Amino acid sequence: MKLTSKQLNEWREFVSKHRLEGSIVLFERSDEEIISCCNGIGSQAMPEAVRKFLDAMHPSMRIAAAIHDLEYQFSEDRSDEAFHASNARFQRNCVAVCKILYGWYDPRRYWAIHKARQFRAILDLCGKPAWRKARKDYLNRRKD
Repeated sequence: MKLTSKQLNEWREFVSKHRLEGSIVLFERSDEEIISCCNGIGSQAMPEAVRKFLDAMHPSMRIAAAIHDLEYQFSEDRSDEAFHASNARFQRNCVAVCKILYGWYDPRRYWAIHKARQFRAILDLCGKPAWRKARKDYLNRRKD
């Protein structure tokens, strides 16, 4: 699902209220920059239909995924530590949002927390090419 300016403003209000980790990146860039690099849950290399499916299955993770996308794109620290820290932050933000949106009695809470762990593991194992490509794409766009 394509991010809109209206949704971005709602997310900014949400992260301001709940103080998600790394959420400052949602305020440091223009709407256009953010919308252009936030592709939902999953790698840009994945088919759009798969990302749409993941977004629909895990709506609580979209804000965390946006912060994560922005970190991948704009972080100047390209170390392994920064890569793993970004992935860990994604997981913590997913868990935080799930706990905010879903009560302790809601099975979606525990399902989403479990999926956040799985997604983080996938990122740690397979996300390095996306980490490198995101920054390279950003730097190439700046040259143009």
